[in-house]
Amino acid sequence: MPTPQRQDQPYADFNVVKEVSRKLLFSLLDRIVGSKTLIWDADLMQPFDLITGFKDLQEHQVEHMLPLKVGCTVPDPKQTVIILVRPRLCHAAAIASVVKGLAKTRSELQCYLILVPHLSILLKHKLKELKVFDQLTSVEQLPVYFFALDKDLISMEMDALPGILVDNDIRTINTVAQALLHLEETFGTIGRVFCKGNIASEVWNTWKKLRDSQKVREMEPLINAVIIVDRVVDLVTPMVTQLSYEGLIDELYNIRCGSAKFPRANFTGDNASSSTADDYLKLSLNSSDVLYSELRDLNFSAVGPVLSKRIKALSAQLDQRHHATSIGEYRDFVKRLPSLQAERRSAATHTTIAEMIKEVTISDLFIETLSCEQAFLNCIDTNSLNSWILSCIHRNAPIFQVLRLICLQSLVGGGLKRKVFDQYRKELVQQYGYQHLMTLRRLEKAGLLKASGGPDAKAHSRLYSNICRTFMLICEEVDELNPEDISYVYSGFAPLIVRLCEQMNKPGWQHITENLEKIPGTVKIIDKIGEGLPSIGGKVVLVFFVGGVTLAEVSALRFLSSRTDQKFIVATTNVITGSRLLSSFSELAEAV
Repeated sequence: MPTPQRQDQPYADFNVVKEVSRKLLFSLLDRIVGSKTLIWDADLMQPFDLITGFKDLQEHQVEHMLPLKVGCTVPDPKQTVIILVRPRLCHAAAIASVVKGLAKTRSELQCYLILVPHLSILLKHKLKELKVFDQLTSVEQLPVYFFALDKDLISMEMDALPGILVDNDIRTINTVAQALLHLEETFGTIGRVFCKGNIASEVWNTWKKLRDSQKVREMEPLINAVIIVDRVVDLVTPMVTQLSYEGLIDELYNIRCGSAKFPRANFTGDNASSSTADDYLKLSLNSSDVLYSELRDLNFSAVGPVLSKRIKALSAQLDQRHHATSIGEYRDFVKRLPSLQAERRSAATHTTIAEMIKEVTISDLFIETLSCEQAFLNCIDTNSLNSWILSCIHRNAPIFQVLRLICLQSLVGGGLKRKVFDQYRKELVQQYGYQHLMTLRRLEKAGLLKASGGPDAKAHSRLYSNICRTFMLICEEVDELNPEDISYVYSGFAPLIVRLCEQMNKPGWQHITENLEKIPGTVKIIDKIGEGLPSIGGKVVLVFFVGGVTLAEVSALRFLSSRTDQKFIVATTNVITGSRLLSSFSELAEAV
């Protein structure tokens, strides 16, 4: 199993990101005098829970909090109103509704619009069209680009690929570049940059322009190198079911901002009791739970043995109270008792979660789906209609679970034969409705799904198999209990991007440039960025996923950190599963 990471050198602890964000938020609130009502973009409420809570906000004179929506009514119109939102056009109508409602109740309007993380000219023009922009007291930006999910993982909590690939919207690229600059202001100038992918290359170009136009304060860097890679480089991995403990929790229970909800009825003891009528128990999942930190990166098959071992050790420690023979021994035991009780509760919680996951993983549905994925990954039956996919459609399985398999078949085969593509589309529309035709078109435009054909059809059909062979993505024999290779997180399939990160040890990518060219997308290697700053060997490497990262990939990077002299930390636009990635392309999803 992965060994604990070494702590013998300083590195960028992303808990610092949380502290910086808190200071920015509280400083902004303190500049606005008087009691306040805070109206939130609903999509920001949970991410900001990672930064602060209502009790902290009350210390800065926030008395009420409301979700932003059309018709939103402020409890006390005399209070200063702060609207905190992402700079999205879809919020314009609700913002206008709040401002016009306030204007009816008071002559002197005190309403501030705070945009996270930056200002928007488009939103400004839209609010002017709605005749409310000039009524706002002030429009400001709150440059909170990242939310710390753990000490080695930060997320921008925004979908990136639909806007870039389908809508040709470059704003996401600009935002990511600004986020990197913001990160340098906190952790120092990054000395080496590796880019893979066309989107990653555009991010670098924009980032470089920003760096040239703004002076970043020089300090000893805590991040020595960054690998910027866009999701388009490897769209296969998210389509495959994650088999790490944390990855499976995300697949089945949808981890959001470091928390997941589980059916309360499955839990007993303290976890089951609650004054709320909510049928779901919300649990935080991060390294502050020592046991979870040990379990999360394991292949699920290793979780049971590790849990059993920890529970036995815990029982032995609790039994020590019966063998204490002196006051000093009793005193030592009493000191340790709170942590032992917390660990026992954690063990009970994760035993329950593991049992719930096991019920799913032994089901015929899960096993057949894994079997279908494995066949595609090994380039078996990629040219014909798949009977399991058709069976899933006919039994009305969740559409994005079905689309994952269809997209996987398309990606590994370089596209679907026209007859196969048309039949899948017909079956999907008949079962799930015509509204999903637009989803299919958007997936086509993004390259996740396509019909094969044309002069390059043969080359495309061999692309995945060539990459797979070159980078040894398929591992026939994997020890899931004591892994030796990153492929353990998918039980025999190595995520390509993590495999590329593994090459940093050799050193850099110079020796595999020829192999990198086999993967679609630009390659860029930039050294000695900062003028007068030396190139530093990559002891701490930031891997920035533009377009999303799976938690299994994060686990694989932690595994690499435990096995090499490099410490990998992760930044991402968002944390994804295959289903969440595909649903972000749906016309039914909220507009950005």
